[in-house]
Formats: sequence, C-alpha cells, structure tokens
Amino acid sequence: MQDTKPTSEQAPKPAITFADIISAVGAFVEANPDAAYKSPKQKKADYAFSTCFYTRGKLGGGKGCIFGQVLMKLGVPKETLVKYDTVGNSFNNGIAEVCEDLNIKLTYEQRNLLSSIQRDQDARWPLGKILPVGWSDQL
Repeated sequence: MQDTKPTSEQAPKPAITFADIISAVGAFVEANPDAAYKSPKQKKADYAFSTCFYTRGKLGGGKGCIFGQVLMKLGVPKETLVKYDTVGNSFNNGIAEVCEDLNIKLTYEQRNLLSSIQRDQDARWPLGKILPVGWSDQL
C-alpha cells in the first residue's frame, strides 16, 4: 500500500487574513521602530518615494518591504512575491492588489489602511511613524 500523505505542494495552505497581516506588521514595527525602507540602487534624492520591492531593498535587517517580509513570514513564497516587484512606480502593484491576487479578503477600510502603511513606508518614514492612530482597532 502506497503512502498517500500529501506532499508540501499538495497540502492545503492556511488562509492568511487581514488580522494576520496587521498583527505581523505591528510586531515588525515594534521590533524596528527607527528603520526606514531603502529601495535597491535608489538614492534618496532620486524620487519623492521609494520604488516598492516586495523581495528586494532593505528594511529592519531583512530584504524586501514591510509587506514582503510579513507575507513571507506568513507563508507566501518569495517566488510568488517576486512578480510584484515593481520597476519605477510603487503604485503598480500595491499591497491591496497583491492581497486580492492572493485571495486575502479585505474590506474597503482595511485596503485603505494597508495602502496608507505602504505609502508612508515608500516615503521613507521611520516604521514607528507609519501606523495610524487606531490601527489596532481593526483587528
């Protein structure tokens, strides 16, 4: 009799929720309050905003933007996120669109909150300043 145990490729992946994402973002910010996102090969004077890379750039000792690092920690493979790395415009593949593609259900308010966090990160704000007042009320 053959072993019918599913392989890692066949095993169902647990669904990621908004609560998972925002909790992981909060923990990341708490651990790295003074960190600011740095796009690869981009000088501060080049653009008003960083170019968003989910798997490249530096933030808090890791590679990728806050959402790239959080989503990888929550089980999204790096290979999946690479296709969302942008070339030139951080709004091409915003976090709300990435969540939609990954079947992560968001309300309008949740989309706005995640987009706001991404926008402030891309503007090179220290992480300790990117979570708006009341962010944890949406958990």
